[in-house]
Amino acid sequence: MNVLAKKVRETFEGQKLYYLLVLLFFCVGIVLGIYAVKYMNSTDRQDLTNYYTSFINSIGKKPIDYGILLLEVIKKNIILIFPIMIFSFTFFGAPIILIMDLIKGFTIGYTFTFLLTTFNGKGLLIALSSLVPQNIIYIPSIIALSIIAISISTIKFKEKFIKKTHIKNLIFYKGGLNIIIILLCIIVLGIVVETYISPFIIKFIVTNFYM
Repeated sequence: MNVLAKKVRETFEGQKLYYLLVLLFFCVGIVLGIYAVKYMNSTDRQDLTNYYTSFINSIGKKPIDYGILLLEVIKKNIILIFPIMIFSFTFFGAPIILIMDLIKGFTIGYTFTFLLTTFNGKGLLIALSSLVPQNIIYIPSIIALSIIAISISTIKFKEKFIKKTHIKNLIFYKGGLNIIIILLCIIVLGIVVETYISPFIIKFIVTNFYM
């Protein structure tokens, strides 16, 4: 564990600017998600309210199909993680990676705020149970993955236009690839939590506090 912690620390050393950028875009996405709910028109709000109400009522009465849920969770994560990884190996990838972080933040802010405001006090429990367990794992992993991806993309940019790669950058490049593999394994853990643990918690809350 000490060796792993040292490797992670060395990998992220000197990447504070990337960390701030990723965190900034992620937080801006959350704020935009909150405002999107606040200024949503009544028709869209009602449609979404009906959808979530139907979903919550059904989850309390029907057994969970974990096979279908697992595929949906994997697909959702691939849509986010795959572009981050692909664009990390391009010289123009950094802005796109930041946009992906913005979208992730927007999704969390939008979903949490909508559930909270739609179901009043009960919405807090539903929002926490549906978002917190897996995102405790996802958010740090995606932030770390984005920092490494932007750093690698920046190295690619320098290689293409400056035509000079320092040995420190080469060391980071190799270390970054190793950390990416570790982060992907952690994200898999998040997928397991979202598929098999979060639905159980949501179902418990729905059946005991909502219905």
